[in-house]
Amino acid sequence: MKNSIAAKFLGFMLVGLIACQKDDDLTVNSLAELEEKLEHEVNQNDFPSISYCVVKNDSVLYSGAMGYADEDANRLATHETRYLVASISKTITAVAAMQLVEQNLIGLDDDINQYLPFSVRNPSFPNDAITLRMLLAHRSSISDAFQETFTLDCYGIDCSMSLEQYFNAVFVSSGQYFSADISGNRPATAEDYSNLGSTRSQVTS
Repeated sequence: MKNSIAAKFLGFMLVGLIACQKDDDLTVNSLAELEEKLEHEVNQNDFPSISYCVVKNDSVLYSGAMGYADEDANRLATHETRYLVASISKTITAVAAMQLVEQNLIGLDDDINQYLPFSVRNPSFPNDAITLRMLLAHRSSISDAFQETFTLDCYGIDCSMSLEQYFNAVFVSSGQYFSADISGNRPATAEDYSNLGSTRSQVTS
């Protein structure tokens, strides 16, 4: 059952733009008041644009946008404008992973190699298992600093290689971008913010 878990997470997250300070009144009683507060935040923080929606009981009650998706081209943002979510995807990954843990489909302290088609180890510590807990906590010893993959990053376009191809290139010893110098830290002993590790947890889960 565990090995049949889907390897991809599809996530959608609405990001609250209003700062949650203690004295802020976040209550709104009308659509006009909502838009007034959002417009204030856009202007105060100099956002080029936002897209937003109101959701209740899994239904979208209202959606809208403010600002420009492309100011140079004079193209306004809409409720369908796409934004780079960047590390917000880590929140989606953590929530989805914990839902699977609650369902006893995966374990936080399981060796991730139970779920992968190839082995992932720190070559300096080949006998130390890397777990989902370590990946989510950025303590897996998989460090971005030793992976020359910046040229593979893609923003606003489809990536030139699939996620499967990417991981084979980075984590498999014969891969084009593999480095034996993952980190000098033993897994679970040090925190090292890792995009690679976080993305690895998405596929594990």
